[in-house]
Amino acid sequence: MRKKQQYYTATRTELAWRCIYPMEKMNVLIVDDQINVVSGVMFGVHWDRLGISQVYKAYNAYEAKQVLLEKQVDIMLCDIEMPVENGLSLLAWCRKQEMDVETIFLTAHADFLYAKEAVALGSFDYILQPARYEEIEDAVGRAVEKIRMKQRVNEDSRYGQLLKNKKGFVLGAMLADLFSEEKDDVEIAMRNLGEMGIRVAENSRLCLMDVVRWGKGLENWDQTLLYDTISNVLEELFYPYAWKALLCQQEKGIYYVLLCTDSAAELNEESMYHQMERFQIMFQKFFDCGFAIYYGALENRQAVRELVRALKKADQNNVGRKEGIYNVQESKQKEREAEEHYCGNWVQLLENELYDTVVKDASDTLQRLAAEDQLNSKNLMRFYQKIMGVIYLVLQKLNMDMEQLFPEEETMQRVMSAYTYTEDTLWLVKYVTARLHELRNTESGKETQIDEIFQYIRSHMDEDIKRDDIADAVHLNANYISALFKNKTGMSLKEYIISEKMTLARNMVRETALPISVIAMKVGYTNFSHFSQSYKKINGVSPTEDREETGHTTE
Repeated sequence: MRKKQQYYTATRTELAWRCIYPMEKMNVLIVDDQINVVSGVMFGVHWDRLGISQVYKAYNAYEAKQVLLEKQVDIMLCDIEMPVENGLSLLAWCRKQEMDVETIFLTAHADFLYAKEAVALGSFDYILQPARYEEIEDAVGRAVEKIRMKQRVNEDSRYGQLLKNKKGFVLGAMLADLFSEEKDDVEIAMRNLGEMGIRVAENSRLCLMDVVRWGKGLENWDQTLLYDTISNVLEELFYPYAWKALLCQQEKGIYYVLLCTDSAAELNEESMYHQMERFQIMFQKFFDCGFAIYYGALENRQAVRELVRALKKADQNNVGRKEGIYNVQESKQKEREAEEHYCGNWVQLLENELYDTVVKDASDTLQRLAAEDQLNSKNLMRFYQKIMGVIYLVLQKLNMDMEQLFPEEETMQRVMSAYTYTEDTLWLVKYVTARLHELRNTESGKETQIDEIFQYIRSHMDEDIKRDDIADAVHLNANYISALFKNKTGMSLKEYIISEKMTLARNMVRETALPISVIAMKVGYTNFSHFSQSYKKINGVSPTEDREETGHTTE
């Protein structure tokens, strides 16, 4: 097997299919910070005739690394000049990770030193832009042939026995292929599902279910347990209609569902919507989580790929993460492009430290796009790119660099993918304005930040206060908050919160007749034993002993 495999975490469905059918088709990753270049290559090259199964995209090196770690990538088409980290550095990282990916550089820079370093890193080819799509196709074709030769040499069947008596495992693989959008995979999936007695016929339903809001603790559930829970609920909901509900998980929080029947039983639109509504209500009530559910009915067996694309596109365009149930065939509409008048005078506003005005304009822009039905993935990406352009200009004018603005790697990673959902984009604007204010008003800024942290703690004493919750509320990095708090108070954030809670609790123990269990809840403790231990550690006596000294009794 190729060394790259140890870094690529295959889903159980992908692994199962690789055991049955050797991976002949390959995947490509396009990396460029310009959206028009990525789109041009994606749609200008005839990938099918090159034997390419999936084309992924990334707009910077960080996103590319995420794809490389999570997906099977055989060939990478990469720009060299990109913000923050260039393409040569990205390839060096791949080599360090022992990722066996063939890399073709597409660059407008005819620089001998670039070419020399690319060759030293083992790149497959180096193409100067602008290049004809035929030239790119030729390079990719040669890379494909090179990989196939290596595969023929290294081919083995070590997973051959894995699928024996693994019907559920194989079924998941078949469903994954059904939703793959690849014609060959879809046809193979329908044929194999048929052999297992599962008929994908006219009027079968395909669904995509996305967890857009996680309930407390649910996000940390064992994924197998959550998968089984969803599967069992769906099965019970559609069993009365004599319909099967078959589930597979694409990734964390995203599930595909095939609803079908091998009888003459019908499932009309009203019943379909009603059962999905029951599913949604059940998970809202018992797990406090929200789903966006997209579905459609097959008009014929040949329409599978078209319907799958519609489901994925609908989910991708739900950048506001709205819960709901959507029939993609009823809500088909042309994706509208917004007029590009984003961030008009932001550079001047930020220079003049009018940060609240910038945040308000960002929020108003997103609300306007939503109201005008223009809030989709393409327009959010354009808005994000405008914001990043403003950031670069402001940093140049203030003689600052990106590392000053984003000192934590964790923060930088979130910034580089802040175009996926509106909440991420708005977070970016709030973070940048808060950080600029901090950098330009260091001492007074820190005092204000400490005051905001104090205020948040005082206002949430009845909750289990987490550092990340405070960070989100005051728009600062969590690690920065810990360091700032320690520096200003001499205490850790956790110590201070416990101390404040126990001070408030002691006042209530001594001055009121409230039951101690109620007092514990009023300072955010659901575990009485834990509350009592903390109380005694801070105050020297247990809450019961303290109350006995005051003479207060509960009624």
